[in-house]
Amino acid sequence: MKMKTKAQLMSELEAAEKRIAKLEQALQKQSPPNDGEQERDLLAERERLSLALEAAQAGMWEWDLRTNKNTWSDELWPLYGLELHGCEPSYDAWRSTIHPEDRLQAEQAVQTAAQNTTELRAEWRVMEPGGAIRWLMSRGKPILDSTGQAQRFIGVVIDITDRKQFEEKLLESEARYRLIADNAVDVIWVLDPIAGKFIYVSPSVEKLRGYTPEEVMTQPMDAALTPESLKMVSESLTANLPLFIARGSGTESFIDEVDQPCKDNSIVHTEVTTTYLFNGHGNVEIIGVSRNITERKKAEEKLRESEEKYRLLSEELEIRVRERAAEVQDLYDNAPTGYYSLDEDGRFIQINQTGLNWLRYSREEILGRPFIEFVTPAGLESFQKNFTAFKQRGWVRDMEFEFIRKDGSILPTLVNATAIYDKQGQYVMSRPPCSITPNASRPSNPC
Repeated sequence: MKMKTKAQLMSELEAAEKRIAKLEQALQKQSPPNDGEQERDLLAERERLSLALEAAQAGMWEWDLRTNKNTWSDELWPLYGLELHGCEPSYDAWRSTIHPEDRLQAEQAVQTAAQNTTELRAEWRVMEPGGAIRWLMSRGKPILDSTGQAQRFIGVVIDITDRKQFEEKLLESEARYRLIADNAVDVIWVLDPIAGKFIYVSPSVEKLRGYTPEEVMTQPMDAALTPESLKMVSESLTANLPLFIARGSGTESFIDEVDQPCKDNSIVHTEVTTTYLFNGHGNVEIIGVSRNITERKKAEEKLRESEEKYRLLSEELEIRVRERAAEVQDLYDNAPTGYYSLDEDGRFIQINQTGLNWLRYSREEILGRPFIEFVTPAGLESFQKNFTAFKQRGWVRDMEFEFIRKDGSILPTLVNATAIYDKQGQYVMSRPPCSITPNASRPSNPC
């Protein structure tokens, strides 16, 4: 079963009061034969009213101004903290239940309503015997005679403790968040996007832009942005606000960077986090937090400048390295000695141009091929005998080899080499340059 709100229950109470009043009038006017039926209707209506009062934590009261007599429903006594029918219902009995701090205000509300024949509206606290505090609310209406004079007041008292506690917590929460907002470094603000006006702006806006919160709240939203940023924000609002309103609930957040004009005509760069939401009245509000990112922007600009500077230096260094590498390669290729390197299987993996010129092969014709394919049978025997020892020992000095040129001629040489090993001590390659030098003591076979 769906619970009814106190507002709904109050409406039912008022409707029941009207029906009872009509029945009482009918009883007074009705002829005796029908009195029994009207009495039953009246009792049934009073029973329904009693149930409604109990559900609403409410009680009924009546004050006859002519006799000063008070009438309280059974539900009203426990609300006042009194024992049921433990005393005579009266103004003094009611007054004694009111918290001392609220007594004067409550009495003045009653007296004003009685003197001016107006509706009674009052709220006060009662203290129970155990010390607990409860809040009560009373609403009363004057009943007038045919001359317009008030004869009596009838009304209802409702326990509003839950509502008051909620309001107190809400006020505490609002005060806490207002304190945070008022002392925040970032600017916290609330905007009515329909009116284009700020509802709240935290004091930190003066440090950010030079304007006081009051000055900002009297200005339109347009004044808070540069033309370029206003165009961006307006486009965002146009695109997103109707969709959010159509959705009807929830929140939606965005982060943007905008430029804002200051009172001294300077421009401050800000990062703005905005959240769309619906307030307690169902209207759309935008809560924003604006953070000064001017220093960050300057740092980013310096970083970009630095990156550009180092990019240019890197490009210049790369050019110089390439030029130096080309010079080294030229020195290697055109050295007066032939240089080469062999892998662990004795295959050529490097050879300079001088060596190619002596052997009269192209680079493609030598790289990847075994050393032994380019020496005489005597050289083959010497290589097979000494290469394994070379890989273990790590060097060889002035070893004689006879190379067979591409044209079949013989080139007597002296070979010098050192080895390169990996971290595990395994042979990787002969270190360039391993040199081959024509053996001057043995003339080569001419072409």
